[in-house]
Amino acid sequence: MRTFKLCLIFILLSLNAFAVTTRKFSETTQSDFSSGTLKNVVISSTGAIYPGHDTETFPGLGKAVWSSVVDAKGRVVFSTGSPAAVYRIEGGKPDKIFSPEDVLALSCLAVDGTGNIFAASMSGGKIFKITPDGKSEVFCALKVSYIWCLGTDKQNNLYAGTGTEGQIFRIGKDGKAEVYYDTPETNILSMAVTPDGTVYAGGSEKGFLFRVEGKGNAVLVHNFREKEVKSIFLKGDEVYIGVNDSTEIRPENPAGKVTDLMEMMKKITDKAEEPQAPPVVPPLSLPVLRGRVYVRHGNGNIEQVFSPPDQYILDVKVDRSGMVLIATGNKGRVYGVKPSEANYILFDLEPSQVLTLAMQADELCFMGTGNAGTGVLVRGSLAKEGSYISRVFDAGFVSTWGKIKWDADGKIGFSTRSGNTSEANETWSDWVKVSGDSPADIKSPAARFLQYRAVWSGQSTLKSVDLFYLNTNQRPAIDSITVGREISPKPRPDKTEAGKNPADDAASMVSDVMSLVKKDKKAFHSTVKEISWSASDPDSDELVYRIFFKGKDEMNWIELTGEKPLGSAGFSWNTESVPDGYYEVKVVASDSKANPEGQELAFEKISDPFLVDNTKPEIKELKVDAGAKTVTGRAVDNFSEITKLEYSIDSNYWKFFYPVDGLFDDKNKEFKIDLPDLPAGKHRIAVMATDSDCNAGVGKTVFEVK
Repeated sequence: MRTFKLCLIFILLSLNAFAVTTRKFSETTQSDFSSGTLKNVVISSTGAIYPGHDTETFPGLGKAVWSSVVDAKGRVVFSTGSPAAVYRIEGGKPDKIFSPEDVLALSCLAVDGTGNIFAASMSGGKIFKITPDGKSEVFCALKVSYIWCLGTDKQNNLYAGTGTEGQIFRIGKDGKAEVYYDTPETNILSMAVTPDGTVYAGGSEKGFLFRVEGKGNAVLVHNFREKEVKSIFLKGDEVYIGVNDSTEIRPENPAGKVTDLMEMMKKITDKAEEPQAPPVVPPLSLPVLRGRVYVRHGNGNIEQVFSPPDQYILDVKVDRSGMVLIATGNKGRVYGVKPSEANYILFDLEPSQVLTLAMQADELCFMGTGNAGTGVLVRGSLAKEGSYISRVFDAGFVSTWGKIKWDADGKIGFSTRSGNTSEANETWSDWVKVSGDSPADIKSPAARFLQYRAVWSGQSTLKSVDLFYLNTNQRPAIDSITVGREISPKPRPDKTEAGKNPADDAASMVSDVMSLVKKDKKAFHSTVKEISWSASDPDSDELVYRIFFKGKDEMNWIELTGEKPLGSAGFSWNTESVPDGYYEVKVVASDSKANPEGQELAFEKISDPFLVDNTKPEIKELKVDAGAKTVTGRAVDNFSEITKLEYSIDSNYWKFFYPVDGLFDDKNKEFKIDLPDLPAGKHRIAVMATDSDCNAGVGKTVFEVK
């Protein structure tokens, strides 16, 4: 039993040791999976992925599909921009039914009870009518800069939200228009009309939501902290509102500053300008910080329904089950939200903006996108096939791939590919199928980056994916080595200690002089060299170090660290045991502690040569001419320049002085000191020389003044 326990402990320790180098990528949450690309699959807020609705895509519809509705016969009708056109889907294909001249974009649509389709030009104030028999005409021309939204009531009156004066118009069946309500907003961007003609309208700049109950009669329902009310949808007695925190460039009141969009639209509509390249449709939103969806209940309470991460709201609808459908910009996604239950990423479209949603029998049937214009027909059946392509995983370095492990209900096929660029391109490997059940081998070649693809062919649910990998061990690095002396600051008294009198005893004089030297307020020489270095390991392995030294002109290195390597980047070397001279140190960094034997890597770096000088300067030929009141001599050092000269008379203040030539530039410096007036009798003088390595040597003598 004891042997078994010891073996088990050894195995666990071994696994733990190797676990530091085996890593994994994991995807388990909606946030994890949302970084990938979806096709005909749904991601729930629980992190599960399963098949979504079948769709059919119609690309090449200009720059943007701006608006969509369903006509009286249940057919999807949508409008585009650049070029401007109205399409109707019949027989499963879009058919162009109207294309006006001299119009850049048809920004919004509405249908009335008789089957008429109304389409508004984004700029120029024109509203076109397309009758059930296909005839078209200019139904109304408003004196406004922009028309952003349209709506109809059961009496077949048409309503238009406009800019830049923030006016709401009502247009009768005869095409005559009147200002129905003049709001304090700059632009009316969104509108929903009840059958009895009550108009809910939302603006930009102030974030106001209005309920217009008659001509000139309106109630401010809510002032959102967000500045843009982009979409409104009515469901029973509830109002769903999509808003944006916006720093968008929107047309302002002409009396104010003209915005970039205003200038662009002016150029688009100004017939007098010189011919130029076709203008680009301005993006619906420039840049928006964040969008939110709210619901206003019948009792007047307002609650937040959803806020998609880092995306803005472009359209909102509600289906028969009560799921709130939210079209967003920035990532081209449509979300489904069951308030207080769950949320889903329903669609992930390649164009970056989903501008419009259309409903048929209270179910989503169509999506239109911008950048570029694409129509997507949503079918009621589930997709026969779906796929999820993960984000690109970065292992940091070229790595060997291990297993892929997944948790799923049902059968899902996996494949992987790898490469050495942060985006998959032609240099990457082909997709390689993963064989067998989970966990299975990843057969893609070693590389830095990896991606996996999951493919559905039935009703299966994917819950999590783990991908294991092992970095190719990376060599450590040493950026710099610093060799410096140990610093030993000592205080020095400004005067002789109390009660001590000058004496001519040589031993007493030496003791006093060295006492003053040791108490000098400066960095004193130390035989200890502090060696420090800056080291790193690219894959964060723990490093150990060995230190070596040799004379500058020698060949053999001598180790300083002994049997056990250092675990930190510093070492104190006492140089008392080596002769004075120039030396180098070598630091060897190794990741052996974090890698199996034979797979460790090391890096070494050699310092610049440095001087070991533990010998004090000497004071030679020290002579005192008491009559001339001068002291002369020489300060001499074997290796280092003399950097400082000082003298003290009778153990008093140390006084700094210069050598004869005024320069500290050599190892041998002559000096001359002019003595002050001294009383008759014996005196003692000490001269101290300090070299560049802070060695301090003292010479002294006794002289007599008569």
